[in-house]
Amino acid sequence: MPFTGTGHKDTGGTRRRRAGGAAGRILPAAPRRPLPFLLVLLLVLGLVAGSLLAFACAGEEATGTATVARTATATAADRPSDVVVSASGSPTPGETRTDVTYSTSEAGELKMDVYFPRTPGPWPVVVSIHGGGWSSGDKSDAAGAALTGKLVDAGFVVAAVNYRLAPEWRFPAQIEDVKCAVRHLRANSSAYGIDPRRIGAYGGSAGGHLAALLGAVDDDDFDGGSGASSRVRAVVEMFGPTDLTVPFPGGAVDTELGEQVFGSNDASSPLLKEASPVNYVGADDPPFLIVHGMEDSLVPFSQSLEFYHAIQQSGGTARLVRVANAGHGLKPVGGTPQPSREEVEATVVGFFRGQLQ
Repeated sequence: MPFTGTGHKDTGGTRRRRAGGAAGRILPAAPRRPLPFLLVLLLVLGLVAGSLLAFACAGEEATGTATVARTATATAADRPSDVVVSASGSPTPGETRTDVTYSTSEAGELKMDVYFPRTPGPWPVVVSIHGGGWSSGDKSDAAGAALTGKLVDAGFVVAAVNYRLAPEWRFPAQIEDVKCAVRHLRANSSAYGIDPRRIGAYGGSAGGHLAALLGAVDDDDFDGGSGASSRVRAVVEMFGPTDLTVPFPGGAVDTELGEQVFGSNDASSPLLKEASPVNYVGADDPPFLIVHGMEDSLVPFSQSLEFYHAIQQSGGTARLVRVANAGHGLKPVGGTPQPSREEVEATVVGFFRGQLQ
């Protein structure tokens, strides 16, 4: 999954450490001396404590708070810290748990709503990422969404997540939080009754952008990659921006939104390149289902078409669903959308069934 902008990725889809890491450095060996028992014990305890701290964003027993940077230059030490799932016992089939805290930070508690199917577990899980221009929206949007109910009826846990919003919190805070939510679910899989090997994600508009980024980036991109993996096995990206260096009404170039969310509205800015999912695609990405209305005037259809072609050219797997007579959010424009919303939702459920069940 190469990143072709500022250097977080190399070519060929290989994994690599971020610039400035220890990888590639060879230091001369120091002379070996026997260590006193007490020193050895302290070193072991230090390693154990360090591993627990490294697992903070997804550890089953990690607690505490962390300072979170408000700019696009956050360091690994500034990431949110995870907390355990609420101690309310094993989930009951058909149960809904609201306001479950998955992370604490300077911004306060980050929460998710978790919808459980009536079938017996362990269940596959789909992370629902709300839209709203990275500056509004809420996890509760999933509560009344038909797609949520259809996924739950099909045997999926749906975890609808909140994330930090602009302009108070600039990118990459949003993708850091989404990745942390996945790490939390995977690390606490037994508490949720889910299968940690079967996690997918979907979102629309800004949520689609974050879902695409979640699927395309490496595990250590943006948040340092400590703890349980944030990788997912399938992604549904619906009418979201994928190349933020291209000007369009709902994008970042020459818009106030670009400054508020990403810290720049200049098409040549490395900040916009780094935030663009199209720059990360590779052959080892999960399969993508891409859905977009062909009459979308806010985020043009060309955004999804470019993303689809980039995935294909990189050796990845993607399917593009073109919805005629549909604008942003698949709202009718100039006629009846084809395929219909119901048909699109059935396609989404079928896609996740094929990839996660």
